[in-house]
Parts: sequence; structure tokens; C-alpha cells
Amino acid sequence: MLLDAAETAALAAQVARRELDPAYLADLYQATQGNALFVVESVRARLEDSQQDFDRRRAGAGPPGCAAGIHAVITARLAATFGGRL
Repeated sequence: MLLDAAETAALAAQVARRELDPAYLADLYQATQGNALFVVESVRARLEDSQQDFDRRRAGAGPPGCAAGIHAVITARLAATFGGRL
């Protein structure tokens, strides 16, 4: 049994433990078609990605989507190239 849009929104909010943006909920429903397993896993993945992005910014580890190790190597090479003036 598939969830309707309102049920999808309610489940997503329960998983996230907060209200979610209506535009995100509309995209979520379209992407999952109300499949509860897909809804839960999609919301969990978004929350995990958001936490990792926050942790990277807090640690100064670089932009989202850039592994901390890669960012460190590029930063070190640029610093060496430009004599520490970035």
C-alpha cells in the first residue's frame, strides 16, 4: 500500500523529528511515489548529508561534496604554490 502526499509528509516529519519544507515534501512524494521505505530512507539520507555538510563547514574541511582529504591536499598544494598567500 502506498502513502498519499499527506501521509508521506507526516512520515517524513516523523523521521526528521521536525516539520519539513513543503517544496521538499512535494519532491519527496514525487520521487518516492508514497513508498514508505523509500520515504524513510530518503529522509534519513538527507539528514545524514546535512549533518556531514555541517560538520565539514564547522571543521573548515571544504565545500559540500568535497572529501576532507582531497580538500586538504588541494589547499596545501595551493599554499605551497602561492607561498601561503591564498
